[in-house]
Formats: sequence, C-alpha cells, structure tokens
Amino acid sequence: MKNSPLEKFTIVESRDPDEISEHLSRRFRRIQTTPMKARANFEKPVRLSHVPLRNTTMSVASIELGVKSVCFTDEPLEFIPVLYPSQGSADFTLGSTKFIGCEDVAAIPGSDELLHMSTSEDYVMRAFMMRRETFEKHLSTLLGQPLKSRLEFESCIDFTKGAGAQVKLLLEQCLHDLASPHSLMAQGMTGRTFEQMLIATLLHAQPHNYQHLLKAPIELVAPYYVRRAKEYMREHLAETVSSETLVEVTGVSASSLYKAFQRYYDTSPAAWFKHQKLKQVREDLLNHDCDDGIKGVALRWGFNHMGKFANDYRKAFGELPSETLRQRKLFPFSG
Repeated sequence: MKNSPLEKFTIVESRDPDEISEHLSRRFRRIQTTPMKARANFEKPVRLSHVPLRNTTMSVASIELGVKSVCFTDEPLEFIPVLYPSQGSADFTLGSTKFIGCEDVAAIPGSDELLHMSTSEDYVMRAFMMRRETFEKHLSTLLGQPLKSRLEFESCIDFTKGAGAQVKLLLEQCLHDLASPHSLMAQGMTGRTFEQMLIATLLHAQPHNYQHLLKAPIELVAPYYVRRAKEYMREHLAETVSSETLVEVTGVSASSLYKAFQRYYDTSPAAWFKHQKLKQVREDLLNHDCDDGIKGVALRWGFNHMGKFANDYRKAFGELPSETLRQRKLFPFSG
C-alpha cells in the first residue's frame, strides 16, 4: 500500500471488516464498510487514518481499500462531510441521487440522506468532516438572520468547474500541510483559518437551499431606525424590550418597524431579539461560561420559563441545551 499524506495519522490497518467498522463508527458515527464479495475478511489490509484539526470543529480522514467494497450509513450523518476518491472510483447513492465519484467529483450527503457507495478495488477515500452548526452559524452571520431550516447542499461537487476547483485546491493544500513533518494545521496554528476559508468557499461555490439569499444583490442598507432598533436590543440583551420601547427609541410606528424587519431580515423584531439572546446562551455553554448551570445561563439572558426556553433553543439550534454541553465535550478544541 503506497504512502498516504495522512499515513502518520493511521489509527488501524486490518483485514477484519468488524474491526474497521468499529473504528469507523467510533470516530465518524454510522459509517460502515464491508467487502463486496461474501468473505470473512478483506483480501488486503484496509488502512484508516484520522486527524482532528486543533482549534477547529473539523477533522480529516483517509480510508484506503484493497478490494471492491461497499461503504454505507444506516442513519443520516450528524456532520457535513466532503467525500472524494484520491484514487479509484465509487458509485454513490445519496437518497434518490446517483453519480460516479472520482478524483474530480465529490459527495456531500444531506442531513436526511443515507450514503451508499460501491468502490473500485484501488479505492482511496478522503473525507473532510465539519460540524454542521459551524457551517450554519457562519451562513447565518452572512445572511444577517437566523436560519429557518437546516442547510442542505447539492449532493455532488464538480471539482473541474468554476469555484469547485477552488474547493479541491483548498482540500489538497490541507493534505499537503498535514503530510509535512512541520504541519502547522496539526499543531493548531492555521486550522481555524483553513476551516473558515473552506466553509466560505463551499457556501459560495456549491449550490444549496440558501443560495438565492446569499447570492441576491444587497438591495439597500437597512434604514436608520432598523439599525437603531438592533443596536438598542443588542445593548439590552439580558432585559425585556417591548415594542413600545422600540417605538420610543426609533421614532417610528410598530407596524413600520415590523415591516422593515420582515423586508430586510425576514423576521419580526421580537423574533430577531430572541434569537440574539439564544445565541448568547449557546456561546456561554460552548465556552464553559456556565458555572451556575444551564438554568443560570438562561436566567442571565432573560429566559425565565425553562420549558419554553428549552423548546425555543431546540427550534433554533436543533438540539437541547444539555446536548450542546455534551457536544462541546466531543470537540474539545473548538470555541
């Protein structure tokens, strides 16, 4: 088996399908592999390499197969992966979408899509895995508003066309750095910059369900009274801000303010304010600024009804506050 850019990060090299699947599921959750032909073991050793990038929420992996195999998931993936062969090819099935993956074609499984791929004998897969919340937080910042549904990319990336070529270039640069004995990414020096570049490039290069908003020309800068309302609400996040107070602060009617927020942010002033408060709670939980517990953090930002708070939090971020704390433990280098 030839040298790989991730060879020094090898975690297992084995002919045993059960051992390989155990390591896959432990690190990537829900990904399994097996030889295509019915046999007890792989004919040649399978090499699995994996490296978390310090100070980021992403990791890079390589799976080198020596026999035709089937890789699949039995549940949708919890992260956003970019999967492509550096050698060989694979027949990908993602939900109802089918295509052939090769060095110039990558796959991004959706949040509700099961992955199934049949590989060639010499298949080597590269996998760049990023936490979904990091993507969606970045996109929300670009749009200036909370997301109403999960981010979903088109399943297939063409590395030969337009900005897709820039995505491939970034991935290869990362592998080149990791192969170096003096890798800056492995030491945690440039990983976060790379992560932000990759996220931004994918959001602008690869079609997704928010592309029409991201690529829409900026119509106008929001009126002064909208900016004043946002400024006031940010300054009073831990308090209760009524519509009457916003009318007094901005000097316009409640209906005018509501229409302006709908036009520029596709939400109401109250919903925008609540989302900013929830973001502060999440930031505190992720940064371990929660010595007084989840309830204490919620109260700090003006949430007095714990049941309603937990429900609003789950609607905003797709998980309960307690799950955010557990997730923070899974990614000890983030934040």
